[in-house]
Amino acid sequence: MWMAATRHGSAFTDDPNLAGGSIGNGYRTFSIKARADGKDVREPMIASWGSEDLSWRSGDTAVIKGWVNGESYEILVPLFGGSRSWRFDMTGARTAIAKACPDATN
Repeated sequence: MWMAATRHGSAFTDDPNLAGGSIGNGYRTFSIKARADGKDVREPMIASWGSEDLSWRSGDTAVIKGWVNGESYEILVPLFGGSRSWRFDMTGARTAIAKACPDATN
């Protein structure tokens, strides 16, 4: 299983069996542990039923602004059977994020 960047989140190549979260009408919301440049934060994220995407909620550009200029970003995703973390080197990522989500870099 690996993650790839999408417009406002990351996509899993296989069903990651996300654990926990709050159930909504056709989706689940999560409070994901994250670390931006060594600072621990909580990120609100959403996953639609049957989707392989785990994304920041629509309009959460403030969350992205919190780490877009940093050097590193790591998330800890709750999965059945344990958690898994992914670390991203954010060096030079601002340009790509600006193209995908211009509001987050203004």
